Amino acid sequence: MKQTENKIRSKIEQLRTEVEDFVNFFQQRLDYDQMVYELWNANDILGHITFWHESYAPKIFDLGNENTPRPIKGLLSEVNILSVETTKNVSILKLIERLKSTQIVIEKFIFIKSIKHIPI
Repeated sequence: MKQTENKIRSKIEQLRTEVEDFVNFFQQRLDYDQMVYELWNANDILGHITFWHESYAPKIFDLGNENTPRPIKGLLSEVNILSVETTKNVSILKLIERLKSTQIVIEKFIFIKSIKHIPI
């Protein structure tokens, strides 16, 4: 089990670094309304990533507290649209704050041994 824990620790460290780099990009005060994807600007992408990070954290929290997780319902394409629509009017600073706090939840519960599988 130690080898599995080490792999998880390595992946968590990688995720933490990626989140920090992502946050640092959005703290540069660039033009985040600029389109960077066919339909989304940089702010939309931050909202999308935050949305999905936030959807993952409650599931791992529920599993860590021995509750049944509640996966998001709907087609992936519909949920992706929802991820942007529900975060479009949220400030970059607030989205960064939410992303960071969600990362803390994930890191807190990821090592609970009773968690075997996290539903999408």
